[in-house]
Amino acid sequence: MEKSGAKKDESIYIGDDWIADAVGANAFGMSAIFFDRLDDNFGMENVPTIKHLDEVRNYL
Repeated sequence: MEKSGAKKDESIYIGDDWIADAVGANAFGMSAIFFDRLDDNFGMENVPTIKHLDEVRNYL
């Protein structure tokens, strides 16, 4: 984020590892989207889950 000049309140972290990506981004204070490619069916308030990458546009 530092190199790109991105701000965490204007960014969304998209990841496929529930703990490292979704929970980690949330703990950092950043919005997250969980890409559930393995059909793990985890869930967390304020972290949407997608099954296909083309669903990302619904959250932008």
